[in-house]
Amino acid sequence: MYLKGISFFPHLPNSEIAELEERRPETDRAVRDLALDIAKTAPKTIVYLSAGEPSFSDALTVMYQPRIMGKCSDRWLQMKGDLNLLNDFHDRLNEQGVPAVFINDTEAERYHITPVIPQTLNAAVWAVDRVYPDHQSAVIDVGGVDATTLYRAGRILRQAIESGDRKVMIAAVSDPGKTAGFVDAVAEQDTARLMPFFKKTQLGGDLAVAVMAAGAVDGIRTKWQSFARGEATRGIGSLVYDLKNPDPTYESVLKQIERKRTDDHRRLLSQADPYVGLAMAAVEKWVRENQAVDPPAFLEKYRSEEEETVHKMLDPVQRTGVFVTLYKSGEVRGWAGSFHPAADNISQEIVQNAIAAASEDPRFLKIEAEELNQITAKVDVVLEVEDVDQADGIDPKKQGVIVEKGVKASFVMPSPDFNSGIQMIEAAKKRAGIPLGEPDDEREFGGDKLFVKGFSVESHMLD
Repeated sequence: MYLKGISFFPHLPNSEIAELEERRPETDRAVRDLALDIAKTAPKTIVYLSAGEPSFSDALTVMYQPRIMGKCSDRWLQMKGDLNLLNDFHDRLNEQGVPAVFINDTEAERYHITPVIPQTLNAAVWAVDRVYPDHQSAVIDVGGVDATTLYRAGRILRQAIESGDRKVMIAAVSDPGKTAGFVDAVAEQDTARLMPFFKKTQLGGDLAVAVMAAGAVDGIRTKWQSFARGEATRGIGSLVYDLKNPDPTYESVLKQIERKRTDDHRRLLSQADPYVGLAMAAVEKWVRENQAVDPPAFLEKYRSEEEETVHKMLDPVQRTGVFVTLYKSGEVRGWAGSFHPAADNISQEIVQNAIAAASEDPRFLKIEAEELNQITAKVDVVLEVEDVDQADGIDPKKQGVIVEKGVKASFVMPSPDFNSGIQMIEAAKKRAGIPLGEPDDEREFGGDKLFVKGFSVESHMLD
């Protein structure tokens, strides 16, 4: 197989399609011309990309069905799945760690999904079927995956396509008004304009479709073939290979992004204090080498300017609890820690908890080497823990709260999100599974007493 191009269709409500020619003639003509262009190319398979249904927040959704049906406008249509392409795509996604759910009969039952043609694809499927019904299909929903992963998925899709011997087109369905700027930058290989899109933690569905589609032509010079008929239809058209360009390839956007992220990350880490620097070094050495960093050796570079801090971190007399929180693109990626020290000193406590945050937090997969240039750390050093007699005496912005009742216990960290000590205690009780209406002291009836402690922390993070 080989990829012949990417066609960008608009997303239209099913109710509008039957009357599109009458109500929106410019859009109708543009969509029909785009479909005719696909028919002239005569691909054996069309890969349909869309966003909305069925969708997962952290994975692609791929319809793995020999046939699916759906009602597009006033017609029932049937699509034949290209299972050979999907098998190759599945294996390559797994090899490269890109999350995807392939909806076969078992997964459809598990997730309560009815395998039908997604409504978001109606305009494209309706238009193509009228002029070129004899093709196989692959249907992919982009879900809530981040921009870099989506772009990688697009590259992987092209690899799967190129491993075969048939022509393939991609039909990307989105709102052209929301994707035109991104697609223009792709067509012009303007990486400076593309970079900001990959810094976003959340993409809208329309833009996410364009990002995955663009990944399929990463490193290949393209040009925009417009089928627009007026401003209202801007963004309806195709990305095709620029065969007349004397230099048909350029450096992969992914490589450029990774290089820039690495450079930015190094500059950021050069500003880290000993606490954050040690946590980050511990994460990197563990992920890359499966070994723990040596705190005294690492901290030696800080000794000339921060002798007192280094001494405190290595002094066994000053050992205390530590919490390490890891972030990726501003979102929590791992956490570990304790109020009570388990290591000989603060530096070793940081290393142990940084490794645990990177590899043992049950909410997340282990951090991979490819993520390191996006990871930052926050280190909270526990200063003191003391009993709380009055909730009014707690300053939520400076103090955290620990609650214990029998075997149930939990805590909340200091946070500006809380307005009072009472609110903090209630939040901690909720986390511990202690009913808010339950009496604090039930010893008279053979129960347990609620104990509340306050604690303060010294926080270290990158600016």
